Amino acid sequence: MTGRRRKPSPPHDQQLVSTRDISAGVDAFISYQQQKEKTASTKVKVSMKTVSQGMMDVSLLTSNASQLRTALLHPKYDFFWPLVSLILVSMGLQIVARVLMLWSDYLKDSVIDAGKKRKQLQFVALVIMSFITMANALISVFSVSGS
Repeated sequence: MTGRRRKPSPPHDQQLVSTRDISAGVDAFISYQQQKEKTASTKVKVSMKTVSQGMMDVSLLTSNASQLRTALLHPKYDFFWPLVSLILVSMGLQIVARVLMLWSDYLKDSVIDAGKKRKQLQFVALVIMSFITMANALISVFSVSGS
């Protein structure tokens, strides 16, 4: 034998990493990063939607309060009681719908497996919001002219 030494072969339990394995790992990492960015983007959009919905709720409640004040300044108006009743119903339903939505958010954050209960609360809130829309349409019909 000559003085050359053979390279020892790696043990069978150790495998060399192939470029295919590295490529798959890089692809998985990139996919994970993209999913993470997409999730963060979705959370920002949901937060913005929640804030804008809250602002719309506040503006509707403020509008109803203004309409109530105008109606109370004209007590001899022909449709005084229907108008005041509709405004009070609308304001009350808005408060109830907001409480239901807050309760739904509370269940999401604190109770595990509350999905069915949350969906029911959100459905009831949606139905109430439909009644709020109808009440406000009627309020605009009965509103005091010139206000």
